[in-house]
Amino acid sequence: MIPKKESHGYLFGFVTVYLLFASIYAVTLGKAELMNFLMKFGVIFPCIGIYVLYLIDSCGFRRFANRFVKIVSLIAIVSLIIWFFGSICGIIKPTGSILFTWGNMEKRASSYFNIQFETQIEQTVFGLCRNTAFFTEAPKYGLILSIAYIFNYMFEGDKRIAMLLFATIVSTFSFTAIIAIILLHFIEYSMNVGKDVLSQKARFRTIIWPIVIGIVLIIAFFLMSNKLDTSSGVGRVGDFVVCFSVGLKHPLFGWGFMDNEYLNTVLHTSRLASGVGNTMGLSNSICQIFVDGGLYMLLFYLFQLMALILFGKKHNKKVFSVGLVLLYFFVTTYFAYTGIMFFVLSLGYVFFMYRKSEKLEEFVEAGDNE
Repeated sequence: MIPKKESHGYLFGFVTVYLLFASIYAVTLGKAELMNFLMKFGVIFPCIGIYVLYLIDSCGFRRFANRFVKIVSLIAIVSLIIWFFGSICGIIKPTGSILFTWGNMEKRASSYFNIQFETQIEQTVFGLCRNTAFFTEAPKYGLILSIAYIFNYMFEGDKRIAMLLFATIVSTFSFTAIIAIILLHFIEYSMNVGKDVLSQKARFRTIIWPIVIGIVLIIAFFLMSNKLDTSSGVGRVGDFVVCFSVGLKHPLFGWGFMDNEYLNTVLHTSRLASGVGNTMGLSNSICQIFVDGGLYMLLFYLFQLMALILFGKKHNKKVFSVGLVLLYFFVTTYFAYTGIMFFVLSLGYVFFMYRKSEKLEEFVEAGDNE
């Protein structure tokens, strides 16, 4: 353990800087917005931040990551079985249905034993419905699976688990998540090419390097082209245009925390005009943050993501790859105010505070003692 005096110093630093950030933004909010902000950033975020601080301080992050991977792997096994034998083959029949509201739409989903739901049965890929497990949409499930895959990848976990998680990600047909996993390995691979030039392994990498680039680019282009041809893809591109124009009207502190009345009006008009339909909600986090909190809130998020990336660039190429992929998710997936996002932000902030501490040794590659 870190000496108590030093450990308390890290906690004091975390609380002090965070309170300064929160206080400055809070004074710009109205009463209703302030209550929402205090719940998210006054209660949930600090609790998660202190827990992440404890994990690093007690060298318990690897243990936490392994348990998370095991839980998500169990969910993946169950969802794959029910998805294949139920939704695809029809051998397992639905045991009921539920009614739920998503955005401004009321939908009904078939249920399998109340542990698996077909929430996007109307959206098929290659004639197959998407595996959503018990999530409201496949991208959210793909995000959870990807985080588990990332943890397994960071600590060189079981390759069979990695294959299971990737197979389940594919079954969601969440192209955002599929591209994220491809990108994760592509970044690490690109950093390895050119090192240890005299080794046979390195020479082999150099030879197949152009082939790898070509394959990855073709796969990414194919997936993105198919995605952008859909109404979902059109909506995602339109979100960036609309949010950028709306956010620039109040660029410093934004429109107010989760005050989306004006944004939803503009989005509604834009999506109807582009043929996307009468849908609500954003498709990514960066737009939500910029509209809600302007550059002030956006820089708060980006600083902590960059802390992960810069630490990885200096000490561990796996952490570097993970940081870039998390930044990619921030730009392409909506989870701005979720526990996962707060966990990632807390991890980046703690990495920044502990950057010179021995407590990050488990994240430092062998031979790197800078």
